[in-house]
Amino acid sequence: MDIRGSVAIVTGASRGIGEAAAIALGRNGAKVVVNSRGSPKAAQDVAERIRKAGSEAIVAMGDVADYEACGRIVRAATDAFGAVDVLVNNAGVFSFRRLLEMAPRDWEAMFEVHVFGAFNMIRHALPHMVRRKRGVIVNVTSFVAVRPPGPGRAHYAAAKAALMGLTKALALEMAPSGVRVVGLAPGLTRTEMVVRGLSDLDARVKTVPLGRMAEPEEIAHAVVFLVENDFATGDTLYVAGGE
Repeated sequence: MDIRGSVAIVTGASRGIGEAAAIALGRNGAKVVVNSRGSPKAAQDVAERIRKAGSEAIVAMGDVADYEACGRIVRAATDAFGAVDVLVNNAGVFSFRRLLEMAPRDWEAMFEVHVFGAFNMIRHALPHMVRRKRGVIVNVTSFVAVRPPGPGRAHYAAAKAALMGLTKALALEMAPSGVRVVGLAPGLTRTEMVVRGLSDLDARVKTVPLGRMAEPEEIAHAVVFLVENDFATGDTLYVAGGE
């Protein structure tokens, strides 16, 4: 798909990979809806950077775990720019907890954002894509889904694996309609969630074959590739430094 002139929603776009993806899409000519759950100023800053780069952008606040809120996010996009062409399901949460220490709510919260959140956004955006026989959904999952680097990640790995399954199944379902669904599985990336969440960060970095973390912009570059490559659907692209 030609990104120039398209309408893109990026969830969890106030920081990290989402921020970089929103800016990259904007720089390639997309009109971008910057979503955030609880950081309006940061989201506005991202939107302003997109405008300064020469494209259009708005902010649509809302928690992707809330189905009705997702409807409002999509309506904000269509009211401002028209039908949605690109949806990047990036919003995510992370925590360490071994299963024997985990409460049901810990498990549920991980799925609410990663799996229900993706479904909620897709369910509202997909009809616009199907009617126009045009659209790309990028689900940001994680290499942890298939190669967990250590304990305490069962809930995160399971949620991200579910997102991979959704990507493949929905891609097959949508292929005749002209809508593509792709996955992106980043490795260890220099985001606030990672830097603040990993107490053994230096040791963890040493386990990456390339010997460093990815920069968010490197992951965003992969988002642009997946949107532009019209033969990619059902696939999950790993950008994990060799892990």
